[in-house]
Amino acid sequence: GRIITDKGILILFEAIKEINIILPNNKFFFNFIGELDKKDENYEKFLELFNNIPNVKYHKKIDDIKEKLEFMDCVILPSKREGMPRSLLEASALGLPIIASNVAGCKHIIEDNKNGLLFNDLDYNNLSKKIIFFYKMNYNEKLNLILNARDKIEKEYNVKNIIRIYREALMKSE
Repeated sequence: GRIITDKGILILFEAIKEINIILPNNKFFFNFIGELDKKDENYEKFLELFNNIPNVKYHKKIDDIKEKLEFMDCVILPSKREGMPRSLLEASALGLPIIASNVAGCKHIIEDNKNGLLFNDLDYNNLSKKIIFFYKMNYNEKLNLILNARDKIEKEYNVKNIIRIYREALMKSE
């Protein structure tokens, strides 16, 4: 992925700062994975934030994202807008819970409190509350998110279904 302003990175940083105040001795650790775009208007600010927030780690490009995701508790995508976010499809396929902004693309994959959590876009307060809510969920509640996420991907986004949908669309257009 790319670490750019439109992916809501500044919103996530604000949420992390808020969590660090609300839960001062928390054990949260946030991994940012992706390429920083030097042309992004907030490139320098991103570098500063990566260096100044203690529970944040930046990973440049990772060849095997699956290997890194296996050690995560969830994936957070605070994007301002999305098409079909591959990162969320991959996370769901791996059985990772997701916290994402309630925007097109994300809300087509995530059903709030069923297979992930949605928060109002551009609202870092709501995002920090969702992260804390996820943290406080019990094992069975988190397991339910995981199983539902994986189930949705298997049923709706497997290759056979996608090919069938394309074929049906092509036949209708003839």
